[in-house]
Amino acid sequence: MRHPGRPRDPARDRAILTATLALIAEQGYAEFALTEVAQRAGVSTATLYRRWPSKAPLVLDALRTLILTVNLPDTGDTRQDLIEFLTERIETTSSMLLTQLIPALTAAGHRDPALAELFWSLQLPVRQQAFALFERGIARGDLAPTLDRELALDLLLGPITFRQFISGVPMDARLASAIVDTVLRGIAAR
Repeated sequence: MRHPGRPRDPARDRAILTATLALIAEQGYAEFALTEVAQRAGVSTATLYRRWPSKAPLVLDALRTLILTVNLPDTGDTRQDLIEFLTERIETTSSMLLTQLIPALTAAGHRDPALAELFWSLQLPVRQQAFALFERGIARGDLAPTLDRELALDLLLGPITFRQFISGVPMDARLASAIVDTVLRGIAAR
């Protein structure tokens, strides 16, 4: 059965997502308007609304292109794998765009459960990769088989989130190893 209309053009999707990120970087989330995205991407507003019904899902899809570029390290050493994972998370989430967007999306998610669910789904692939690192660490005997994976990941990512969005204390490459060493003392196999 043939569907009406033309098939979606991936180049248009890329143009829309690129325009979204550029406009947010220039104007911020609050001032961001879908009509401006359509104009900058060279598409009609109808094209935009057929793909994304509102600004939040569009922004989340655009963020997905930034956040989900995680490489799963495999150095043969659990500690080093976790340091590399955390270093990548620090670098990715320290971009000016993300430090501006994450608090805005978190606040909007408190008012809109559907948005909160979309925002959480954006984070799931990154969490799953961290859980794969934990599984390897358990298989190597470096981590306890009873490890609470959710809590362990929260302990690793919590200091980064706190520094970025609450205290404003600068982060550098040494932070990843300090966090990993501190957390590993608590979750390592005995």
